[in-house]
Amino acid sequence: MECAKAVRLLLVITATAGMLFPPSLWADSPSIGSTDRVVNNSSWLITDVALDQLGALSGQFITEQGNDLVGHIVQLSQHQQLLAETVTGEHGQFRFTNLRGGVYNLQLGDHSAICRCWTYSTAPPHAVNEAVLSAKDVMRGQSNPIARGLSNPWVITGIALVAVAIPVALHNHRDDRVAASQ
Repeated sequence: MECAKAVRLLLVITATAGMLFPPSLWADSPSIGSTDRVVNNSSWLITDVALDQLGALSGQFITEQGNDLVGHIVQLSQHQQLLAETVTGEHGQFRFTNLRGGVYNLQLGDHSAICRCWTYSTAPPHAVNEAVLSAKDVMRGQSNPIARGLSNPWVITGIALVAVAIPVALHNHRDDRVAASQ
């Protein structure tokens, strides 16, 4: 009986720790170089970009292989509100003008990047002058829905709760049958 209580306690502690300290919390933060161009190939990496003196954000979208993405629509949004759209040029380049410093989301199809834009006079030394953003190729049908589901903290909590509830229900059912037969 004591062993069952210890197992239940261990499951509750494990589920709680999984929710409070997800694996993404342990991930190392990426370093940002001090060059004029930085390739951002992830939607969670924030790129610091210095706007030019006219408040323009310049950049380029490329594929993972380094090919230019020409003729694609790039959307600029802030706080989930669409601010502007443009089409990538001959070398995948884009430009948005009349911006103020702040955090902006750049969207090209299914690919997005977050840019923290700084005015020309307030940009930190590591801010780049042009954001080069890599649009990773999406492999449809290659993800594992079971692994994705089992990494969800709510699913883990549900499994832990079921693991506790089933033995309790069986124990109570057994006690009811013993009491009824007496």
